[in-house]
Amino acid sequence: MGEYYYPLYAAQMDRVGRSRGWPPYQRAQFDRGRAKGGHLIIGDVNESVDKILELHDLFGLTRFSAHMDVGAPRTNG
Repeated sequence: MGEYYYPLYAAQMDRVGRSRGWPPYQRAQFDRGRAKGGHLIIGDVNESVDKILELHDLFGLTRFSAHMDVGAPRTNG
């Protein structure tokens, strides 16, 4: 999932970042975000559930709200 999604996410972050003076988004930032304790929840259902439970344990969350990116849906072809 990361190999597919990284270029799409990086392009989106770079579009936003240009207007805010951010340097180009790097693969290492994406990988840290997907790692244990990171802020990105990207993957299949099991990976996503594991990450949410990880964050629950880490922060003692009682609620969870997520932003789902629909800017670059997968296509057949």
